[in-house]
Amino acid sequence: MRRKIFLLFLICAALLWGQVLPALAGAGVAGSGGVHVLPLEITRITLGENASFDFVNRGGIGIDTVSFRTRGYSEDGKIIFYFSGDSAKGGRVYLDLTLFGAPLNFLISPGDTVTTSVSDGYQAVFSSVLDVAVQQYTTQDGKTYRIPESQLCWFSSRDGYADPSPHTFQYDYPDADLFQKAYTFSLGLRVDRIYPELTDMYQVSKPGYLVRSVQDLSLLADTDLAEGDLIWAINGTPIVDDPCALEKGKAGMTEGKDLILSVLRDDRPLEIRVAASALR
Repeated sequence: MRRKIFLLFLICAALLWGQVLPALAGAGVAGSGGVHVLPLEITRITLGENASFDFVNRGGIGIDTVSFRTRGYSEDGKIIFYFSGDSAKGGRVYLDLTLFGAPLNFLISPGDTVTTSVSDGYQAVFSSVLDVAVQQYTTQDGKTYRIPESQLCWFSSRDGYADPSPHTFQYDYPDADLFQKAYTFSLGLRVDRIYPELTDMYQVSKPGYLVRSVQDLSLLADTDLAEGDLIWAINGTPIVDDPCALEKGKAGMTEGKDLILSVLRDDRPLEIRVAASALR
């Protein structure tokens, strides 16, 4: 059976070597290419107790892995969140439905149609509306494609999703050696990843990285960056528009370029510069 899904409920993204975005496996990120045609299309969404969605590989190459984003809505049109833990004792853990990960790691050949179930007791959440977007996929030749947050193509059970023209997204992928440079050091930063769907919940005006702590003696320890700051752009590029903005900025530091963080503190804009010389 190829009908499997491992649901990941994550809201706080733990840093790996100081990284917010996960390291890419295999051959790394695809080479530059400009405009890309989304090869995966959602063809059916089923609501209720048997909530699921079908997708088809309309591309010309096999796909080894694919990750989806899903989101449900309450009756008043707001994105639904589950809350768990004893709030009286200070425990509050968010299980955010917008961050459902649906990683499928088997070969999806061109023309294949796959049904993915939304299960584990959360089907009732999707009794009225379910939206699905392809967030990342890896082709059989080892290239991984991340789709910028601002360009996600959401397929919705509300209004159908039969688009006669293929969905495209514009993104020039960095080479694998850039990631190797970026992962040679840590910024010493712990953050929550704030996706566009989460801005209301976190009461912030932009998506980005919400700073939880800055490690002592780290590259950022002597800067003005503080807990509660929201990093929304790196070197002038909004994070929502570039899924590799952090890696690009860090790789630039290894080449002698300063890292510039655009920050909001209580919606007041700040600019924090991290000198490349700090690496020496």
